Parts: sequence; C-alpha cells; structure tokens
Amino acid sequence: MIGSREESAILLLVGVAGLAAWFAGWRQGWLPIAAGILTGFAAALLAGNLRRGRAWRQQELAIRRLWRTARRMPPGVTFTDPDTGKGITAGRYRGSVVLVVTEAALDERSAREAIQTTYLLGSGAAPDPPPLFRRVGPAGEPVTVRTPFRQMLGMLSFNDLAGGALETSLDEIMAVQAAAGRAATVGRAMPSARD
Repeated sequence: MIGSREESAILLLVGVAGLAAWFAGWRQGWLPIAAGILTGFAAALLAGNLRRGRAWRQQELAIRRLWRTARRMPPGVTFTDPDTGKGITAGRYRGSVVLVVTEAALDERSAREAIQTTYLLGSGAAPDPPPLFRRVGPAGEPVTVRTPFRQMLGMLSFNDLAGGALETSLDEIMAVQAAAGRAATVGRAMPSARD
C-alpha cells in the first residue's frame, strides 16, 4: 500500500526528473523554477515523514485501509458484523467519509441506551493523517463532520490533557477495519425503521 512516504518520494523523483530534463537541454524558462520548488517541497515532506517513526506509519496505513473499505461500502446502508452484531454504516457527509459503528440492541431498553462511535476518516479524495479521533455518543445522534476551529482547538487540548483519550489506537483501527470488511463481505443489511 502506498503511504505518505512513497508519495513524497514520487514527488521528489518527479522534481529531480524535471531538473534533469532542463539540464539535458529542454530549455523551458518555467521548468527549473517549478522543478526546484517541487523538489524542495518533496524533500521537506519526505524528511518529515521519515522523522515520524514506525508507529505513526503503521497507523497511517491502517487508516488508509479503513478509509478504502468505507469508500467501497454503499453510503447510508447499515450492515451487521456477523461476529460482533454491531451495525456498521459508511456515509459521505459534506465531502467527508465517515464510518459509524453502532452497538447491537438486544431489547427496547438497550436500544435506548445504545451508543454509536463515529470515525471521521477524511475527505472523499484522501484520508486524514493520524491520529484518528473517535466521537462516542448515543445511537441515532446526527453525524457532525465539520468542527469549528475553536472547538477543534479545545478538543485537541482536552486530548492532550487526557493522555490521548479521543485518539483511536492501532488495535482499534484494525478491529473496526476487520468488522467493516466482514460486514461488507457478508452484505447483510440491517432492517431499517421504514420496513
């Protein structure tokens, strides 16, 4: 799977190839400027990606796999994980890919007390970089995609004070990805309230 390290390396190679083409005789006035900017930008990206470490890379690749699984699921359809009984719904809200995991309701009381965990995976074009934040709330709660800047700063501050309480661990990402994959493969949709 291609991660941000590989993407940075590819950009660096394109920039170097542009500079090599200019030195080889393709004398376009814009080429050395554009290739130099691209090479410098890609080198800085690659250095940053190499500095982050192995744990960050594993989490990034797990988020990309989960994002890809959520993109393949039909939006708005709730599937049941055959192993855990949890309802898994992928949605696209305002250009973002969201995965909602709802606890299984055994009776009417547990249906009122059921919780849902919402994972904002990224935009429709690319997943967000780590850490992946989760939001836990009552089942049926509307999905909030865009968070105002001040609220996001407060959430990040709370996450730092609470020792990463809002962050999703690598094991949890892998478990959610496996559950979403099982649910999408089996393809059993839960009955909706309209039926």
